[in-house]
Amino acid sequence: MPTYATYGKDGRRIQQPNSGLYGQVPNPKRIDIDNPHEGKPEPTVLIIGAGTFGTSTAYHLAQHYKDPSRVTIIDQAPCPPKPAASIDVNRVIRTDYANKLYCDLACETIHPWFWSEELGPYFHKVGWLMYEEEGSSLKSRIKSTFESRGSTQFQDVTLDQIPQQWTALRGTSHQGFQAAYFNPEAGWCDAASATQAFMKSAERRGIRRETGKVVSLIRNDDCGTISGARTLDGRIFEAEKVVLAAGPWTSQILSPTEEELNLPYESRIERQIQATGLVAAYYRVSDEEVQQLNQFQTPVVVYGGLGEIIPPDNSNSNTSSNKLMKYANSRSGIINTVPVNPSSPAGARISVPADDQYHIPECLKRETKAMISDRVLPDFARGKEPDYWRICWDAQTPTEDFLICKHPEKKLEGLYIATGGSFHSYKFLPIIGKYILNTLYNTSNGSEKDLAWGWKTPTSTPTSTKTTTTTEKEMKWVDIHERGLLSHKRVLKTELRELFARDKKGNTTSSRL
Repeated sequence: MPTYATYGKDGRRIQQPNSGLYGQVPNPKRIDIDNPHEGKPEPTVLIIGAGTFGTSTAYHLAQHYKDPSRVTIIDQAPCPPKPAASIDVNRVIRTDYANKLYCDLACETIHPWFWSEELGPYFHKVGWLMYEEEGSSLKSRIKSTFESRGSTQFQDVTLDQIPQQWTALRGTSHQGFQAAYFNPEAGWCDAASATQAFMKSAERRGIRRETGKVVSLIRNDDCGTISGARTLDGRIFEAEKVVLAAGPWTSQILSPTEEELNLPYESRIERQIQATGLVAAYYRVSDEEVQQLNQFQTPVVVYGGLGEIIPPDNSNSNTSSNKLMKYANSRSGIINTVPVNPSSPAGARISVPADDQYHIPECLKRETKAMISDRVLPDFARGKEPDYWRICWDAQTPTEDFLICKHPEKKLEGLYIATGGSFHSYKFLPIIGKYILNTLYNTSNGSEKDLAWGWKTPTSTPTSTKTTTTTEKEMKWVDIHERGLLSHKRVLKTELRELFARDKKGNTTSSRL
């Protein structure tokens, strides 16, 4: 009898014969072995970026192509690509969305995290506890969306019950919150290992993986098509179709070509996405503390829009790569804008990640440490210093919808965009590539997804957002991270250079708690 992965109360992976969290499961198979594009031509494809979108695209092309060697994926770092948002100690895996499109998509992607041979070993089902902010209706809307699907994993929890049920959260402040709920089916994954396993699977089937920093796209002036990319060391990679899946580095790669063609603002990528950073602190956890957290069954904790806690690996393995408690500061966003052309600083500007993601402004360190030691985990964090810090960069869209589409500009024929993770895309690693593959074949993903993930124009209104825009002047960023950061409040964004300037001035403004 075949066996399937399932999980005990402590979140550790065990084996159980022929049954699981979702009842009887299908025969074991690799993800999406059925090929809806069978018999169609197999154009050469160049994927720029090996993060969530790029890796998933490579995986699904490897499954579907008879000759996967026709696909090349390139990233600025070896596998796994450390700067990417998909490469972290841990990332949250959950189905909790108020929006039905993403809830349905998350319920589709959760199965591979449980059952697939590539990803199952890296998933830890420890549950997810969400604090709901005062004035928010997010909890009730998530519950309603779950109920519309017939899902029953939603568990209401009063604030007073939290320290009784999760001892590790004793002392956590409830100020500013009105309620909470728990989803026992959620958890976190070892993102670096999972992404690497997915990429290695694609490589074993013949996908070509290259390392190099792409600095520009190659455009064929005679026919007005994008035919490849050029790296910093002068190498040229050509393909019939180019997928730009570079996350927060997308503008940096595409904007020089936009400048060269003098494209209008509405046709430029910076209007669609913005490179945004959030600070995360990583605390080293002793074996004794791991045992305590395991005993307390500590879940992933979403502290409203102020941050999230991801516990360390609670396995007994001495080789575990994750003996860290991660706290992500969701309250303060970071942007880093630079001129497209350094020799013309007054010209167009774009948002790009900082070169050093481990260089953190002291003012944000103070804010983050005060948050976790005074409010979130006082018993654990007080008196401790993080082992290291990191700015996690992602490409944010105005609506938090992904951007998966063919570039609408005729002068950029052959270019496809797959980005806009908006801090909630990693969980979709197992499946998002099949939707990108549909886009490559000019096949609809359904009207709702096509509209939500399409190139936004002044009159387009994705069904997954309530924001309607009618003129270019009215196009504004909606800095509400309801899907990515589970908050109904606006996220303040500050230029990175301004934050460092505050440090030099000795700014001691109190933390925004």
